[in-house]
Amino acid sequence: MRKRGRNLAINYKSASRLLLQEAVSDEICFFISHKKEDKPSAIAISDYINHAGFNTYIDLHDEELQRAVDEMNSKTITECIEKGLVKSSHIICLISNATRKSWWVPFEIGYAKKAGARVLTLKLKGEFELPEYLKISKMILGTKGLNRYLEILLQKELLVEEVVKGGFTKIASMPRHPLDEHLDWNK
Repeated sequence: MRKRGRNLAINYKSASRLLLQEAVSDEICFFISHKKEDKPSAIAISDYINHAGFNTYIDLHDEELQRAVDEMNSKTITECIEKGLVKSSHIICLISNATRKSWWVPFEIGYAKKAGARVLTLKLKGEFELPEYLKISKMILGTKGLNRYLEILLQKELLVEEVVKGGFTKIASMPRHPLDEHLDWNK
């Protein structure tokens, strides 16, 4: 089994410095793009992907970026986001009703696409219309779809269908999956 991935922004003075020092281009890294209202979902999904053995970048843990946000320093905010995107092989755009109001999500997707990252759309729980610019990316509609995608990357049995030692699954005796509160299960 793959070792647990990590959030590249945790436990460092700045994720930007880490990303410059540590080449992760050979490793899969998911940039978690989200609206601040979806922060609990972003954290849960990032942790889940780390548990599956992949690295993530989530802006909430980039101290330099958070300091720039507090200071309303648009130049540094943009630079930090760009550094995270350049080192990411994938961007997962978490979509909710709140995403429609985001100015940063479209920027992150466009920049990631230009940098050569694989663009994925992950629909959070709820009923809402997807923005047009996201309808051209790989759509993941729920937990099963996320597990299928991760399984393709891992090239091993579906995480959702079997109990994987130390992994997550949903079986009849398990009332809740770690992502039940954030994603639909059967999609």
